[in-house]
Amino acid sequence: MKLTDNLYFRLFLPFSASLLLATLAAWWIATSLLTSSLEQHLTKQLKHTAAVLSEGNFPFTRDLLIRLSRVIDADIFLIQDNGQLGPSTLETDQLKLQKLLLTQYKDWQSSDQQDGEYLATRFDFQNHPYQLVFHRVARERDPRYIAVAALTSLSAAHNSSRQVAQWLGITAFIGILLLAWIGHRIAQRFTFPVQELAKMARGITAGKRDVRAVIHHADEVGELAQTLNTMTEKLQFYENEIAQKSRLATVGEMATRIAHEIRNPLTAIKLQTQLLHESSSTSQQAITQKLLDEISRLELIVTGTLDVARPISLNIKNTQLNDLINFVTTLLAPQIQHRGIALNLALEQQLPTIPLDGDRIKQILLNLILNATDELKQGGKILISTHYQSDNQTDKNTIILTVEDSGPGIADHQIKEIFEPMKSGKTGGLGLGLAMSKELVVLHGGSIDAERSKLGGACFRIIFPIGIPDND
Repeated sequence: MKLTDNLYFRLFLPFSASLLLATLAAWWIATSLLTSSLEQHLTKQLKHTAAVLSEGNFPFTRDLLIRLSRVIDADIFLIQDNGQLGPSTLETDQLKLQKLLLTQYKDWQSSDQQDGEYLATRFDFQNHPYQLVFHRVARERDPRYIAVAALTSLSAAHNSSRQVAQWLGITAFIGILLLAWIGHRIAQRFTFPVQELAKMARGITAGKRDVRAVIHHADEVGELAQTLNTMTEKLQFYENEIAQKSRLATVGEMATRIAHEIRNPLTAIKLQTQLLHESSSTSQQAITQKLLDEISRLELIVTGTLDVARPISLNIKNTQLNDLINFVTTLLAPQIQHRGIALNLALEQQLPTIPLDGDRIKQILLNLILNATDELKQGGKILISTHYQSDNQTDKNTIILTVEDSGPGIADHQIKEIFEPMKSGKTGGLGLGLAMSKELVVLHGGSIDAERSKLGGACFRIIFPIGIPDND
């Protein structure tokens, strides 16, 4: 990245350059005004002194001139009527300066300003600046003299101005540093969050979805950071959902192929077994009936497997829930007893019939009971119960079905996601059974949740409303 492309430098450098130029201009103007003010003050002082001498009643003696010279820190001299120097505070060895002063006077006399009362002029002598003021003397004041002149060196004023300029420069430099630091902080306040957002955007582009921007201030940049964080979270959720759906589609496709391969020979086996059952003796029919029961259980499993890969539709009929429970438990009883598991039923009698798809409810029961048996590897208890519940306040009646076991139960962190696809807590499980069961329950207009059972294991509670579910 070029330096000119950096947002921080694009803000800070112009600010610093403008600040520096403005400070230098202010310093130069202040110094110039100070020097000009000092020169004007000295000129005014010289004019006043010359005017007092030329217009007052003081005697023109060298002693008076020396005293005034000490007061105003300037040299005073008189110009005689013949154009020569009269009494003066100048040293006798300053001949060159005296000649220069007379030349300045003659120039004044010959210039357009000769009719004026005074002349103030500035000149350089031996690399030193001087301020000179001439003031005419009235003829009635003293006919011997025609002008009073006051001369002072501007070196001291210029030295004072330079010292003040130095202090002003030091103060300005400190001020520039302070303001530059403030500008740095201001620029950093805006550019640092933007740089973080740019870094976050690069991370998102690179495929990172766990990056988050830190919200430093509750301003527009902070709102942008919050929006990007929300966008990243949603993007991560959507990508996970797409990946999960892709896995489900793959699993569904595989399950469909396997189920189709199993269904044809299973149908043939069932047909031959039924023929065998019909032609068998009474003692042998008990054996063939067990085979038919196992085949029915396999048909339920195959049907549930096929449902993973295709839309679910319900065949609703008024059904007695207890009859479905008895059918499935009778079907699974030999397998459950073989594992040393006690299966207990606590079914409320005289339950009203409710609109259900019997095959789908059998699929749900089969899945929940088989999950429970998988958890009871060393034996245990499974309790299936039904309960009719009436709410007089809301006039909503429901039937509650619970399947609970005495197994290890469900970890707290798994309860929230146990019904999500591909979230199996069992080794080798795909996490489709409970997800499919929940979908079927919801299609019936009911609800299902999981919690800790009083038996010590898991408890799945299904609530069916007494009414006709919406199948659209």
